[in-house]
Amino acid sequence: MSLRLEQRTAEAVEMRTRLELTERTHSTAKEEARRLKQENERLRKELAAAVQNNTTNNEGLVRRGVFSRRRRGIFRNLQRVASFRRKLFGGG
Repeated sequence: MSLRLEQRTAEAVEMRTRLELTERTHSTAKEEARRLKQENERLRKELAAAVQNNTTNNEGLVRRGVFSRRRRGIFRNLQRVASFRRKLFGGG
């Protein structure tokens, strides 16, 4: 009888520990989700402000060719990545 009681007590302690860990993990996940939402909102506002500023300055930047140079640089980088992938993983 006392052996059974000891086993039940050990099971109860283990279950309680699991429950506490689960609750802690859940609250940590909630905090992380809240933090990520706030960061997402901040970045969204920052992007909206940058887009708004960019639309007022676009004409000057396009005339000087800044966007076309950036575009060429981006495509060049993409070609380098594709070439690197082919070398690394093979294929054509």
